[in-house]
Amino acid sequence: MEITVYNEKKNDLVKFVREHPDVLMCIEGIGVCDVLAIITVKSVNELDYAKEAIRRQPGVRKVATIIMIDEIQFLFENLDISGDKTI
Repeated sequence: MEITVYNEKKNDLVKFVREHPDVLMCIEGIGVCDVLAIITVKSVNELDYAKEAIRRQPGVRKVATIIMIDEIQFLFENLDISGDKTI
């Protein structure tokens, strides 16, 4: 997750994120985001829960998620845009 937070709340947010049980890594940055957190989740619901918990912290301005998966489950080669409904 890329997190943008007001500077005066950054230390509190980093502490909160690092204490979350699913966080593998949490680092402070400069530029696109103020904090980068890598978490592991097993479902979209778990991801939403973690994102909302972070978003509700004081000073958080923006939370963006980047999703990485073990297996590619969607390939453009498998997308039929021809309009034929043959299966």
